[in-house]
Amino acid sequence: MKDDIIPVDFICMEYVKGKDCFNDFTKLFLSKARKREFADKVTSAMYVWHSKTNDKFGPIQNPNYDEWLDYYKPFAFDILQTAGKMVKDGQLEPYFLKVMELAWDNFDYIFSERVEHSSLIHGDLNVMNIMTDN
Repeated sequence: MKDDIIPVDFICMEYVKGKDCFNDFTKLFLSKARKREFADKVTSAMYVWHSKTNDKFGPIQNPNYDEWLDYYKPFAFDILQTAGKMVKDGQLEPYFLKVMELAWDNFDYIFSERVEHSSLIHGDLNVMNIMTDN
């Protein structure tokens, strides 16, 4: 969401001809070898993203944190607070908040391994965000 730190709501890429993998039903009928080949291409592309590093952590427009958790923990807490408000307003089922609270209670355990290097990541990678064509 656009705010004082991140001045945009989203980042756009150039138009890529094709369709997303979720709607490309031809992928269901590929041989196991062709599916593996496709998966290898996706992971190779993600490797290129992850190889782009920086000395600081944080949003792409303003990475200014020395440690990843200095950026991420307040960000995660804000999401938890927003979910609590959404439950109060009837916009989110309480079950989801309970799961999020459990994760928050275990935050230090879940994120016990120090992140040594910053890099670009795709925070929403799923089959609807992978473009494909013939």
